[in-house]
Amino acid sequence: MLDFYKPAWLYESLPYGYLAAGGLAMVSLDSGLAMLSSGLLIAAGIYIVMLRHDCRRRLNSVISQKEKHRRLNRLR
Repeated sequence: MLDFYKPAWLYESLPYGYLAAGGLAMVSLDSGLAMLSSGLLIAAGIYIVMLRHDCRRRLNSVISQKEKHRRLNRLR
């Protein structure tokens, strides 16, 4: 299996690239299939941004909970 990791800048910018490409295709092309494809690209970009936001929020919450317990244990 290939171990291929994207650079951080590329990983972070991909969903915004999807949004930009979908918006550009929607504005510049008149075909119904192009509208469907660009709508799917925009939906995929929005979905990925939402997933990353939720995951990072949960991760930060877990980290803050662990830090809270660590500080309380120091006080005892």
